[in-house]
Amino acid sequence: MKVLRGAGILLLHVPAACLPWCPLTWRHAVAFLLGYGLVAFALGGALHRYFAHRAFQTSRPVQLLLGLLAAACFADPIGFAGRHRHHHRWADSAHDRVG
Repeated sequence: MKVLRGAGILLLHVPAACLPWCPLTWRHAVAFLLGYGLVAFALGGALHRYFAHRAFQTSRPVQLLLGLLAAACFADPIGFAGRHRHHHRWADSAHDRVG
């Protein structure tokens, strides 16, 4: 599994390596900003607010969409929620994995 994750992360750098041969346009900038916003929503809204804190309720199809969106960002919704809840339970102690 780590090999697949590493290969996926390496593939993310292919577009950046091609930049010297491909001029940037406004369409590229807009696509980047939309993608950046989508990733920020997936990580902040879906992973943190929904899966970790259960801050809101939603339907099952939207829950699936949020999980797929987070997974598309190389995130693990179930694992993140568990680690984040563990962090809040044991914050500022020896059991805290984050701090």
